[in-house]
Amino acid sequence: MKLRPPVYDDGLRKRTQVKFYGYDAMGREGGIRDMENLTSDRWPEIASRERRRIPMKLEAPRGLAFHNGYMIWADGRDFHFGDTVVEDMLPASDAVRQFVVLGDYVTVWPDGLWFDTVEKTHGRMDERVTTENEKYAFRAWFGSVEDEYSSQGNRLLIATADNMEPETVILALEQIFHVGDAVTISGCQRHPENNRTVLIRKFKDHAMLALDDTFALDEFKRFTVDGDGLKAGWYTLRDERFLTGTAVLPLDRSLSEGDVIDINMTDFALTGEAAAEITAGGETYTLALSQGYVTETELTMGTYWEPYVETCEVVVSRQAPEMDVVFVHANRLMGCKGDTIYVSKLGDIFNWSVYDGTASDSWTTDTGTPDSFTAGCSFGGYPRFMKNDRIFTLYGDYPAEYQLQAQEYMGAAEGSGDSLAVVNGRLFYLSAMGPCVYAGGPPTLLAEAFGLTRYKNAVSGTDGVRWYISMQDEEDAWHLFVYDTRKGLWMREDALHALAFAKAESDVWCLGADGTVSILGRPMAPPEDAAWEEDVPWMVEFGDFTEGSPDRKLVTKLQLRMELERDAAAEIFMRYDSLPAWQRVAVVTAARQKSVTLPIIPRRLDHFRLRIEGTGAARIQSITRESAPGSDGR
Repeated sequence: MKLRPPVYDDGLRKRTQVKFYGYDAMGREGGIRDMENLTSDRWPEIASRERRRIPMKLEAPRGLAFHNGYMIWADGRDFHFGDTVVEDMLPASDAVRQFVVLGDYVTVWPDGLWFDTVEKTHGRMDERVTTENEKYAFRAWFGSVEDEYSSQGNRLLIATADNMEPETVILALEQIFHVGDAVTISGCQRHPENNRTVLIRKFKDHAMLALDDTFALDEFKRFTVDGDGLKAGWYTLRDERFLTGTAVLPLDRSLSEGDVIDINMTDFALTGEAAAEITAGGETYTLALSQGYVTETELTMGTYWEPYVETCEVVVSRQAPEMDVVFVHANRLMGCKGDTIYVSKLGDIFNWSVYDGTASDSWTTDTGTPDSFTAGCSFGGYPRFMKNDRIFTLYGDYPAEYQLQAQEYMGAAEGSGDSLAVVNGRLFYLSAMGPCVYAGGPPTLLAEAFGLTRYKNAVSGTDGVRWYISMQDEEDAWHLFVYDTRKGLWMREDALHALAFAKAESDVWCLGADGTVSILGRPMAPPEDAAWEEDVPWMVEFGDFTEGSPDRKLVTKLQLRMELERDAAAEIFMRYDSLPAWQRVAVVTAARQKSVTLPIIPRRLDHFRLRIEGTGAARIQSITRESAPGSDGR
């Protein structure tokens, strides 16, 4: 039960507030309407936040992360991993990079780049080589070879230096691709059916081996002459490939039993003039075409295939999808863009198109729902993908078991995909309706403290207990808010525009838009050479004090109990009945805890507001207000 303040003989009432709650834009009585650089560390007291540590400043900030104690960041086009610098690794772009680590690889998005943290090498996920390249050269030779995988395993063979310029580098595909890669072959014209995606099973003698019958080869028809032989003359041949006509075979000399006639069916024209050549009796002829029907020549027919070389430009590529959101779950990279979800091959950052019928396959699907994905992460043991008004959960341990379930819950707002943070077992993010917390059921809004103000373009981080979120209001001003999950309090720090947050053990690092890298909160292990932030200006503005009465009243005394560190100072302002001007009523300097009585002139009023501004470390422990009731409306 809430007790009424005591009433003394002279009619005065005293109210003392010793518990101060967090940010409350609605300005409820006793609440904090506005604040800057306050913390909940000393709650229920009001306290200024700790000074930040500043390890470094970047010239062109493009991203920040940590992995196994190593700091990862991008400064302009340069990529940094600890002490390793890869100059000009990134394309020229102002986009903020997302660093996602799987195994020994740091992947960089949306560029689709990788960095090997062990070998210190780097490259692109989507590699591409071509037969017409100034630096490299290979010949698209399609043939077959006996191998452990099959008796007629097909391969793409790399050419030797024959017929090539001496300075040309002969490219071995195994220098670019790996066994198990899914590569796409394109540009084939002689056999367009070879333009397809295949799985590399093995490299052998600079050849890329796939399964049996993966590639089409030149098809030959072989006709074997019977015991009676063939006399010189013109003959007509028919089989299932001669659809609208018949092949006319010219022989200028006789053939004996066992002689063969070979016809290259790849070059055979089904209509019009024939383009095929025949070999008969050791001589080569041009094959004619007749439109008339003639009885099939009685020859024994067989089919065989020969290797061939594509003389046009052929491209061999390993392709990675374009994705706006990427994260790690169950030893796979997962991501989304538009309405499509992508899942990489198990433990493999390079492959997104392997469909081999095994548990390690990659996987992709479209949801068929409106709008594009806005965010995604691993939470609660499952991959979660978000749209503005839906949350999708992917169930199953491998592609054959995957089932995607959608729930019509508030997801992350567009432009706030980087606001997702798992804090103490719950998922926090900015939705279109405001900050939310999700635990698997319907999300709970945490937006009451912000009143009618809406926010956008949020980026967030966590130390495991606090949720730091930098977001932009409707007037495009930036704010850094902190939600203390233990106390359920919002605190506003300052106007920090964060590009990225990163967690180093229990410390929260932040990359600002101005390039400043700072450590927030009370860091446990900051770098020894990290600079200190200058004295922090702080401010607290309380909501209207009405003393619980709609009548006018006489305010006779205000007392503040506060503590300031050495060289700290505070100014106290009051505003009466919503008048535009603030009146400074006191300046406080002290190096110890003390109570300050404000020198105010008693006056009748409906309500008043209190504002305290200062620099340096400070704590406000209580506010005592003394007032006497007035008359209705006077």
